Amino acid sequence: RVGDQYLTAADVSARLDGLQRGLDTAEARTQIVERWVTNALLYREAERRGLRDDPDIQQRLREQERSVLVNELTTRLFADTEPHVTEADVQAYYKQYQEQLRLREPYVRVQYLSTSSLTAARTIQSKLRSRIDTASATRSWQTMASSYALDVERAQSMAAQYYPERSLFSHQPIIRQQLGRLQPGETAPILEIDGRYHVMHLVDRATPGTIPQLLWVEGEIRRRLRLRARKQMYAREVERLRNEALARREIDLA
Repeated sequence: RVGDQYLTAADVSARLDGLQRGLDTAEARTQIVERWVTNALLYREAERRGLRDDPDIQQRLREQERSVLVNELTTRLFADTEPHVTEADVQAYYKQYQEQLRLREPYVRVQYLSTSSLTAARTIQSKLRSRIDTASATRSWQTMASSYALDVERAQSMAAQYYPERSLFSHQPIIRQQLGRLQPGETAPILEIDGRYHVMHLVDRATPGTIPQLLWVEGEIRRRLRLRARKQMYAREVERLRNEALARREIDLA
């Protein structure tokens, strides 16, 4: 408590929920309380000095209040009218804008897994290197991932489609560097990091300028379509409000 201002345990917990995971909770709680106390003291002093009565500050407060209300209304409009994007919408967009969807960066399809067994890692590497064609390696990959991968879902999903190369292994720089050195069809040397053995095979790398398959960019297309639908909904709502205000003669632009 600072004067008649209160910070409750629920307030602190709500603020903790918004912080990065892994932050020391006790330390973070102390920082939140100290920051709140400091702001409360400064707020009291500002009021004591009569800053609220300053005409310039009153105008700034009104502008901030208006901005907060407009932003909140816009957020709620978008939340209340989440656009539904159909498969037909996605396919139509892909067909119409294929040239615009050309890759601007390399996309890769990678067979990658980590395992706690060096023997398993060597077995997988040997099998990947012995395949004389990509289709053969693909047929056996799901089985190998199910049998040996520490993260089966990641190993299987990564091998199933193409991803932007820069988006893979962003928190594993050694593996990322290794991926950058591979040519399509090559299997990397086994990497041992913190007791885990990493095996990676580069199935393919699509170069910038390539027209992507629909599966590679479906997520981006859906994002674009939702954004376009929201902009259209926003424009319609603003136009409705404008027309109603004009009908009531509440707008004068002269």
